Amino acid sequence: MSLSEAFVLVVEDDMLLRFDLVDAFEHAGFAVLDASNADEALAMLTGRVIAALVTDVQMPGCLDGLGLAEIASMLDAERPLVICTGHPLPTLGRTPPGSLILQKPCAPDVVVSAVSAALRARADSGRTDPSAAA
Repeated sequence: MSLSEAFVLVVEDDMLLRFDLVDAFEHAGFAVLDASNADEALAMLTGRVIAALVTDVQMPGCLDGLGLAEIASMLDAERPLVICTGHPLPTLGRTPPGSLILQKPCAPDVVVSAVSAALRARADSGRTDPSAAA
């Protein structure tokens, strides 16, 4: 499966912010899936080809955004991960290698640009098929 058949997964518990992010990605031409918590997103990670993950850190449920990012990284170590947080960065602890941390508030177009750049870098490295990982 190619990146054109893959999705960007947006995980954010703030409904308005999630809708703004989804709208920005769709306007940029991305296919998007969204979830309101990491537990919902986990099922999507294993059920579809997810080209990139954008996640909040603190959300309701059994799993937070950092745990979700770790699992996403284990499933595909080269998948772009963008972690958005309103908390001070030193309090985050360990994040998966290569993940990009954006401090909230951040404009949706900044998040889209970060994901676009990461996907271009992945394609330029010759890894254009996210389903080939594992």
